[in-house]
Formats: sequence, C-alpha cells, structure tokens
Amino acid sequence: MKWLLIFLLFVFMGISIRGAEPVQSGSFLEVTSVSGALETDKQSILAIEIRNIAPVEEEAALGLQKGEAIGITAELRSSDDKIRVLSSPQVAGSILPGENRSLEFTALAEGAQAGIYPLELILSYSRLSQVQTSGNPMMPDVLFEYENSTQKMPLEAKVIIGPKIRLEEVRGKAYPGEVSDLEIIFENQGDAAANDLRILARPQTPFENAKITGAEQRLEPKASTRVQLRVLADANSTPGNYALPFTIFYRDGGLPRDGGSRSEEMAALVSIQRDSISEWLIMLLAGALLLIGGYAVIREFTKGKKKRKSLRS
Repeated sequence: MKWLLIFLLFVFMGISIRGAEPVQSGSFLEVTSVSGALETDKQSILAIEIRNIAPVEEEAALGLQKGEAIGITAELRSSDDKIRVLSSPQVAGSILPGENRSLEFTALAEGAQAGIYPLELILSYSRLSQVQTSGNPMMPDVLFEYENSTQKMPLEAKVIIGPKIRLEEVRGKAYPGEVSDLEIIFENQGDAAANDLRILARPQTPFENAKITGAEQRLEPKASTRVQLRVLADANSTPGNYALPFTIFYRDGGLPRDGGSRSEEMAALVSIQRDSISEWLIMLLAGALLLIGGYAVIREFTKGKKKRKSLRS
C-alpha cells in the first residue's frame, strides 16, 4: 500500500524542488555472524547474517522508514585463488532498521590447506536521502530522493579437512565353505567428527555373504573404531587375497549447515586360506599313502628275492 500511495502522490501532485527537507537516514548494514566452514575439495555453504543497524523511527514518513535499505544485492568475493565462490550475486530484498537477513553462498576450497582465508562481502542498496515538499501545506507536492550505497565488508572463512575415514587393517582370515569372523579397523584421519556412522558390505565373488556390525555412532577426529566382519566364502574358493567392497555412510559433524548424509566407497582385502586342520589331515593322509606305497614296493621286492633264491636251490 505504501508504494501505491507514493505513486499517486507523484502522479497527481507533481514534483517540486522547493522547500527541501534533508533526511538523516543513517541506514547502513553490518555482518553479525558467519557460520559454516569450507571443506577441502568439496562444495560447502557459508551462512552470513546481516543486520540493518539504522535507528528505528517511531513516526515513518508516509509509511516509509528513512533508515530502510532497499533492493539489496549481495556478492561474495575471494582474493585467494584456492577459494572459489560458486554463487552468483544474489538479491536480498529490503531490510528495515533493526531487522536481520540470512544469506547463503556456496564456495569451493580447491587444494587449500586447513586455516583461515580472507573473503569480502559487497552489499549494494538504495536508501532514502531526502524528502522535498512544495505547494499547499494541506496538499503538498512531495519528492522522494534516493541515493545508492555500497559497503565492502572483510570476512574470514575457515577451511577444514573434514571427516576422512580410512581403512587401517583387516585382522583374521576366511576359509572356503565356512562362516568366518574377522575384524576391520577404521580411523578418522580428518579434523571433524563423523556422525551416524554406518558401514554396509557388498559381497562379490568369492564371497557369498558379508555383514558388518559394531560400528560406533560417532567417530571423533584422529580416533579409530573396530567393526566385526562376518563372511561366507564359496566352498570352491582358491586361496588368496580378494577385494570385498563396502560403503561408508556418515553425517559430517563439523559443518552444522552442511550436515547432510555422505557416503564413500572402499574395499578391504580379505585373505582366504584352507583350514589348517584340513591341511594337516591331507598331509597326514598323503604321508600314510606314501608309507603304504613304500611298504608295498619293499614287500614285492622282498618276495621277488625269495623266489629267485628258491629257483637256485
């Protein structure tokens, strides 16, 4: 309604430049908070809160607050080549004195080391500069003049490594045709926690079945966890090392605004060997067969010698 009223004033009353009344707008913006962090080599979101700190007027002229920032355009820039802002300049609307507005920008830290990097937020907007009146005091002609303002605000962005879960060791061996229990050790080599950790094994030949249990819900930075792996190897498996793929699901505990579910594909090398007891029985049987065969050869040889002696006699 206030814009309709202004339009009618312009159309029916005309514009006059006499009797200029300066307006002490005092309208300007400030950054109140920056939340989020940039994870190396992943798109991340920075949330920036801005506030109009101009004084609130008790009596607004024709419904217009003199300290209102109008038509705000926000642009985030980086002076470091390792930080690339992916978001285009965005329209943030208008903010009355005392109001806040949240802005979100997507950025990418490519090959950057963990640390603090400089950014710059550029805010462009218009504000009421003065009101001019003329003519009949009862029905005056009114002219609203606006001026453009630009503010450049230095900011800092934190770059982190984020959760980096790596497989450290596989303990135990699998045996053909048997259900075998193994242990896998994972370590979070990053600088942020991994929440809601789940690990799903995806069996492939020669594994007929595989299941992982015992994963912790939260894995802190530099901490490790042991999970139980139960596998069933094919009875005709040839001894050797085989890849067992699995998927790790987790939620990034270091970025509150980027805490969505993530996943990583990995593979563990699982050793398949023959049962040591079976190998011992096979060796024992082979040895027994050799002994029996040797005894038979010696016996036949002895019989042959006895026959030759009988013929000579």
